[in-house]
Amino acid sequence: MQCVWRLTPKLTAAGPLAIIYKTILNRISGPFLKPLSKLNLSIMKRPIYKQLIRLMSLAMLVFIQLSFTARTNEPQATWYGNDHFKIRQEQDVVTVNMSKMPWESFATDVRQLELAEGFLSFDVKSDRPFTLRVDGLTVNDEQIELLTQEIGAGDFQQVIQHLQSNSSKINHLIFYVNPGHEFFGEVKIKGLGISTYTDDSKVTVFPNPSSGDVIVQLPNREFTQLVLFDESGNEVLRESPAGARRVKLNLEGKKQGLYVLRAISKGDVQTTKVIIK
Repeated sequence: MQCVWRLTPKLTAAGPLAIIYKTILNRISGPFLKPLSKLNLSIMKRPIYKQLIRLMSLAMLVFIQLSFTARTNEPQATWYGNDHFKIRQEQDVVTVNMSKMPWESFATDVRQLELAEGFLSFDVKSDRPFTLRVDGLTVNDEQIELLTQEIGAGDFQQVIQHLQSNSSKINHLIFYVNPGHEFFGEVKIKGLGISTYTDDSKVTVFPNPSSGDVIVQLPNREFTQLVLFDESGNEVLRESPAGARRVKLNLEGKKQGLYVLRAISKGDVQTTKVIIK
């Protein structure tokens, strides 16, 4: 099992609650009316008082809905930089237009994540090639270099990096474009996600869905074969972990769709789904 944090909008329960208002309104107003009718007060039988009680019930439901929505609406991650960075976020794509000096950077807040060992993954593109460096800032203000990767010009390119366990939790990710040099242009970051593992007994894959490489996390070092099958049951990839617990599989060029990954050891066979987008 893996716990995944992604930079995507959260849905609320406002819609479903609104749909069932009419159904449960009678159920709520009924208990109000029954005790009152036992008092034999003829005034309570008048339609205006019944409507008043129904309106009170509706107001109570609206209050419950707003409270529920406020609790379930998690705050989105915040992206920020100085005035040399113009940042725009649309769904899971962040566009950064920059005219940066050599060591200027932009960042995102991931304080809602208690970062343990796992994987960082996102897609990035620009019309110019550049060097990307990503650092993590811990709660103790310690800056840790997480990855450095060359990004080519053109289409989205996948970035995936294994994150080591740290005694201090990371609360910000800091992005350097061409660190140590100026950069003028636009960079897009899509599908930023961080996965941490909460169940070491199962085979897990990250990122999933993927457009390129994936990391397979194995429960132990006894697995000898990783076999990937397409929807028709045809074998499309076979890899030997060679005693490793983490194996990178290159899925570039594979058709989009649903695949099944089978991990085989002498005493265990586990399967999990893999989606190629």
